[in-house]
Amino acid sequence: MKITHLLCAFLALAVCVGCGTSESGGEGSDDDVGDLPDPVDPCAGEDITGSLDAGPLAGTTLGSEDNFSGSCVTEGGVETVFRFTPESDGDYWVVLDQLSTTFPAALYAFVDCDDSEGTELACTTPDLAGPDTLSLYLELTAGQTIYLVVEVEGEGQPGGFELSIRDVYCGDGLVLGDESCDDGNTDAGDGCDASCQWECEDDSFEDDDTIDTALDLDVQGLPATIDDRVLCPEDNSDLLGAPADLFAVQVADGEYVEAQLRPGADGDVACDDMQLSLLLVDSELNLADGPDFSVSSGCSTLAVAPAAGVWYLAVQPSTPTAPPQGYGLDVVRGTSTCGDGIAEGPEACDDGNSEAGDGCENDCSETSPCAVGDVEDLGALDSGSTTSVDAVFSADSFSDLPCSESGGVTAAIQFEVSEAGTLSIDHPVDDPGLRLQLFLSDDGCVPTSLCSESPAPGFGTLATPVDAASYVLAIESENGSVGAVVPLSVTLP
Repeated sequence: MKITHLLCAFLALAVCVGCGTSESGGEGSDDDVGDLPDPVDPCAGEDITGSLDAGPLAGTTLGSEDNFSGSCVTEGGVETVFRFTPESDGDYWVVLDQLSTTFPAALYAFVDCDDSEGTELACTTPDLAGPDTLSLYLELTAGQTIYLVVEVEGEGQPGGFELSIRDVYCGDGLVLGDESCDDGNTDAGDGCDASCQWECEDDSFEDDDTIDTALDLDVQGLPATIDDRVLCPEDNSDLLGAPADLFAVQVADGEYVEAQLRPGADGDVACDDMQLSLLLVDSELNLADGPDFSVSSGCSTLAVAPAAGVWYLAVQPSTPTAPPQGYGLDVVRGTSTCGDGIAEGPEACDDGNSEAGDGCENDCSETSPCAVGDVEDLGALDSGSTTSVDAVFSADSFSDLPCSESGGVTAAIQFEVSEAGTLSIDHPVDDPGLRLQLFLSDDGCVPTSLCSESPAPGFGTLATPVDAASYVLAIESENGSVGAVVPLSVTLP
């Protein structure tokens, strides 16, 4: 029995030889079997806690590994990891400046290395935020270490960057979190109060931010010219869930509403600097359905012929941090007759007739370039057939082609393809200024990938894959003249 115990002890010792010492170790100790290198801790990144508010920190993704992937990253690559432990509860702003256009990066943050996806705090990429600078706004707890990751995205190349982190507070000049303004101080009475919320002139007389209290323009009188209004952040509309001034207008069958914002009477703000948008909604917040509807910022305009009923013009800030703004509003209600030669209300054009295909359709909407001017319609062509056609140059078939930087006379043919395959187009080669572009015309005028500019001598055939659809082929020439003919042949799949 004693010999058996000694043998077991010897075997146990033999097994341990070469496997290193315990975790406390000693000189020359190693965590791995044999001479393999120690494993790399993917979260053993640089601690940048001391860099808070200290300016940008230089970094690089060169030589990094790929261990994580943010939720906003479509195709990830190698990354560099940093650790940050805030000393106090608060809001923090992380900014990444990319120093190379060949280094499209993603920036994200998480709490737990073993569950980076499940504990992710935020993630942003150039597709979400723009090409050069990325930023994260984080609400952090004192003593809780987070991991900040700069990752190469897609097929980008590793490179250098600058990373900075700062705490956020009212008076720092940054509008972040629940701040609506931040003028760099905490003084009240200067337009931005001590809690970084906009201060607004008293507009309590403008009791127009609910459906029940909307200013009735029929009582006001139409056409209406409304001056000296002020949109304040406090004008919160229960209907829209945002600041808004509401104006009610009764619309009958066939009538349109046309409205335009303009700067306030004080003239302090120009149209380009206005941060207001204009909407037309019903009592349940449904947008008016009709042509020529616009909600652009600046001196926003709209012209629409909605269904009969009561509608509400809503003046809203175009950005969440827009300051209090003075404005004026002009409103017209009327009827329009397409074909009378007067473009009014929702009419985009009115050429005095009700003919289609002449640039202004019979509903007074503008025609897409695919049907403007002299377009020769070949109709539905037989599969496998070759059709020859003489296209005639004119001055008004197209404006400059999207794939061309120079203009000229144009010709166009349209045809229908019944089966998918390869479309071939033969054209003359003696005009070095000739360009051809193919458009899908089923829904508007959508350029395809086929665009030939200045074909080389001897190159007279263009081929491109097509689906079963309607197409328009536009031909442009710098050297041609109106009335000249360009012979073409079209072979369908």
